[in-house]
Amino acid sequence: MKTYLRIPAIRQLSGTINRLVIASTARQLLMVLATAMMAMVMGSVRVDDFPGKPIHLIVPYAPGGTVDILARVLAEASTPILGQSVIVENKPGAGGTVAGSYVARSSPDGHTLFVTDLSPLVISRVIYNNLTFDPVRDFVPVTMGTVSTLAVAVNPGFPAHSVRQLIDMAKAQPGKINFSSTGTGSIVHAAAELFKQQAHVDMVHVPYKGGAPAVTAVMAGEVQVGFVALPTTLELAKAGKLRLLAVTQPTRSRLAPELPTVAESGLPEYGVTVWQGIVAPKGTPSKVISKLNAAFVAALAIPEVKARLTEQGFDVVTNTPDEFGSYIRQEADKWEAVIKAARISRE
Repeated sequence: MKTYLRIPAIRQLSGTINRLVIASTARQLLMVLATAMMAMVMGSVRVDDFPGKPIHLIVPYAPGGTVDILARVLAEASTPILGQSVIVENKPGAGGTVAGSYVARSSPDGHTLFVTDLSPLVISRVIYNNLTFDPVRDFVPVTMGTVSTLAVAVNPGFPAHSVRQLIDMAKAQPGKINFSSTGTGSIVHAAAELFKQQAHVDMVHVPYKGGAPAVTAVMAGEVQVGFVALPTTLELAKAGKLRLLAVTQPTRSRLAPELPTVAESGLPEYGVTVWQGIVAPKGTPSKVISKLNAAFVAALAIPEVKARLTEQGFDVVTNTPDEFGSYIRQEADKWEAVIKAARISRE
């Protein structure tokens, strides 16, 4: 015997199924919403409790350089402010891109930060053909920390006693005057290329592996000219081992006010300031960035900290994340034009 459901029974069964589906969907939706809300709450707790573990400052160069000095002074001063240990880690290599890649891939929770100068952030993106990260887009600015200047230096036996004389000699002897740098694509190299472009001269680039050998090359007469860090070469100049012609920054340096600027010396549009700052991986919560900015700005405002950095030739300059980000973009545009005009590239 066959059994048939009547139409009302079918309708009743269909309604029951629909109600069960709706109820199940509603429960699933509530579970999804509850999970999302819990994640938001947990995220808020993590941000409010930040930092929850030691903070690592990643430096792209070997110990002892300008960036390393800032990082170590900052780590010591900010540890009591943040309530967690702040640890400096040096990861040199490939013009700072080894450290940059490491930080870019790190968890965006504020516990791994990049303390760097402008080379890995605004120059590497132009000169490296196979860079695995974008130095501008893959980081969030925290604050600038310090600025300093380079100086145009020559061997004491070189006839030029001013930038004007150097330019005249370079024009009279195209391709005959050599200059040292701390490496292809470094800010020292870029500063010299900008000088060449604005002075319309041809000088030959000789790269060295770091600041010390680049300066030594000028003193030894291996090259005639160098763009050198002013704070670390003043004593050499006073001892007669170098002759300093001018500073690269737009205004005279308090370290050597007697030295003119390059802009005063015949290239009015020339200006190169070397800066160091702190950035975090992209995706780091804005509240964490704000907390880091406040801590680092406060640390660098401590009179003893400022005095310590000032003694080593730095000027402390801090700003907001937005201000620092805007400045990085300006620098990126400036140096991209210089590097492309000079046709500098690295694998």
